[in-house]
Amino acid sequence: MIIKLRNMALFFMLVTMASGCSKSEPIVAPVPPVITEPVTPPSSTPTPPLSNAKLVPIKIESVNETITLKYLGNTALITSIEENSKGRKGIINYDNNKLISGYEIYENNQLIYFIDYWRDVNQRINNVNQFKNKGIQFTPTGYYTLEYNNLNQLSIIKFYSSQKQLLGSKSLNFDAASNIISIIINTGQEEKSVFTYDGKNGLFKNVDNARLISLEFNHKLFNSLVNNLITKTGTFANQDFNCTYEYNSDSFPSQITLHEANIKTIFKITYKTL
Repeated sequence: MIIKLRNMALFFMLVTMASGCSKSEPIVAPVPPVITEPVTPPSSTPTPPLSNAKLVPIKIESVNETITLKYLGNTALITSIEENSKGRKGIINYDNNKLISGYEIYENNQLIYFIDYWRDVNQRINNVNQFKNKGIQFTPTGYYTLEYNNLNQLSIIKFYSSQKQLLGSKSLNFDAASNIISIIINTGQEEKSVFTYDGKNGLFKNVDNARLISLEFNHKLFNSLVNNLITKTGTFANQDFNCTYEYNSDSFPSQITLHEANIKTIFKITYKTL
């Protein structure tokens, strides 16, 4: 009886061991890692940096118009702008510190208009007084004030009569490169103009006080300061225009074609190097 019990116990032990072996995990072969080849972006030619050549325009010529610019010695300070087609000449004056101090306009060698500039404590022009020749004397005709944004960019111009009555205002907005991208004029009726530019060196990029001078010498090409103006569109479509360019080896305009009201005008540009 004892032998039978021992045999039964041995039998159950073998069964139990067999069951335990049947539950062991199967051996799984390791999976090799997936290797991903790096993706190479398509090759592209980077845009070369613009030339740092110190060029300033000295002559802007079309078939019917020649604008001649002269400078103070070998500086970027304009001293005169002469328009042969109008018999008009602008003279820009400077003080002993070479800060712009006045602007005079002559027609047929006769002084007809002048302005003087006043500065704030930061030496920025903030007030411009205007005078016209009326007979034998010059009479104040009004003035305009200049305001600046936190980047020191001219942003608001307010125009006043000689009796200090506000006549209108002009707000200027800039892109990251300091090009004017829009102007809003308010003289009782709001007028808005929008501008686009190329990525090349502007015609007047290296000319000091160019934006200030452009307020008096109101020529379309004087809008090309940092980069060159391509289009101007606005409230009144008959005032819209656009420009196309040919460039010299320093990425400055060598030829400008102005398209305005179905009229095409081609300007050739001559520079000097400072």
